[in-house]
Amino acid sequence: MGVEKLEKTEELREWVAKRTVDEVVEPLAAADVRVEPVYEVSQTVGGPQTKARDMIVTLEHPTAGTIRTPSFPIKFEKKPGRS
Repeated sequence: MGVEKLEKTEELREWVAKRTVDEVVEPLAAADVRVEPVYEVSQTVGGPQTKARDMIVTLEHPTAGTIRTPSFPIKFEKKPGRS
């Protein structure tokens, strides 16, 4: 890796560190840079897409009691999968 590339990488790291996720993603996406935020597990589990697709379900475990767990990942329109 060349010195110039290392310098640019460090500049980008500094730029990102001073901004929120949206402040990084929006301008890069507007400039046609392929970019997506990386979420923490808690953000993913509580996110709108996860909720809308019922991707986390509550089940009764024989020894652990009530647990939250990922549901069946494939969703069919007329015949829903089961966890």
